[in-house]
Amino acid sequence: MAKLILGFTGEMVSGKGTAAKYVSEKYKANSYRFSTILRDILTRVHLEHSRENMQKISEALRKTFGEDVMAKSMALDVQNDQGEVVVIDGIRRLPDIKYLKELPHFKLVYIEADIEVNRAVQEGP
Repeated sequence: MAKLILGFTGEMVSGKGTAAKYVSEKYKANSYRFSTILRDILTRVHLEHSRENMQKISEALRKTFGEDVMAKSMALDVQNDQGEVVVIDGIRRLPDIKYLKELPHFKLVYIEADIEVNRAVQEGP
């Protein structure tokens, strides 16, 4: 069977992570996140894993090495994965989508949740 690569994208709090987790558990698939690349760098330079720091690192990487630098790294990771199903969670940028869609058997899944569902999730129980 050819490796299936599922990339999840959508608005904040739309359920991307929940969908990715479900697929990962059901099909014993490894899951990759773009934010992991940023967290790895922040850990190495002993900086807080804040949203602001991740945005700064992302901007610096893309400005210095090209808009698709993180997508290239992600593509290598998923191509080297031995699983039959691989999940990429948190695809946010068009250059990343353009690069990843060139991978064999890549499918982009857009997750959308009703505004009431988003509001309920944000407010909590």
